[in-house]
Amino acid sequence: MNENNNNLRKNSFKEEELKQYVKNGDLKESEVKIILDYQKLLPVLQQEDGSWIDARTLHKELKVGKDFTNWIKGRINKYEFIENEDYKFCSPKRASKGRGGHNITDYSLTLDVAKELSMVENNKIGRISRKYFIAIDKAFKVRRLWNIDRWETLEHYKNYRKIINLSKKELMPTMPDWCKKRGDQGVFMGEANLLNEIIIGMSASDYRFKHCLPKDEPVRNHFNNFELQMVAELEKFDTDLIRLQEMYDYEERRKLLAKKYQSLLDNNNFEDNDLE
Repeated sequence: MNENNNNLRKNSFKEEELKQYVKNGDLKESEVKIILDYQKLLPVLQQEDGSWIDARTLHKELKVGKDFTNWIKGRINKYEFIENEDYKFCSPKRASKGRGGHNITDYSLTLDVAKELSMVENNKIGRISRKYFIAIDKAFKVRRLWNIDRWETLEHYKNYRKIINLSKKELMPTMPDWCKKRGDQGVFMGEANLLNEIIIGMSASDYRFKHCLPKDEPVRNHFNNFELQMVAELEKFDTDLIRLQEMYDYEERRKLLAKKYQSLLDNNNFEDNDLE
């Protein structure tokens, strides 16, 4: 999965994303508040990719009441952290004139060690960190599942778009007038509209208006996991129907797609691809 895709969720959590997880029963409201507040206090820990954390930045964000060198050396000794496993030395760099021009040593920490140091720090940030890490680990787990479902819709769409493109001349005559006025692009818009109206009960433009989204924002970036799974399933089903264009026109496909969607809801079965 290409995590650089702009349609996937990454970086700091936004309130809208977290509230969707609450709506789905994956997070509690109290956990949302902890995440939103705490990630502002410790942005250096806002990642899950195994990257090394700059110890000096962590020290600053934890508002430790002692100088950095004594603090990091004391923590390494006390908790018996292992060099190159839990921490590593960074290349020495020349200090500013305010530090007398001496070389200083910087440290990098694993994400787990950085979290541990946050939890043992005896101040306000340390006292709430345990609840924060429990909450944010849950949020990251839910996000990973959502990203998988979103990625699958993007992958399915490649074949779906290819089939539509190959069949657009045959599809166009039965499309609604608003699609015909938009030319080739109207064919793609019409097919997307079919699925959106079945799954969310409205067009993409109406969805954007309802949720105050920008005009060019992909609405499926705001679907929940189940809705994304439905997109993938109905795209595959519609692909089969388009291949049989001489049998099913636009309105007939709408009825068959709606029937397929209801079947998926009733049976919770994503494998049945019958055209009946």
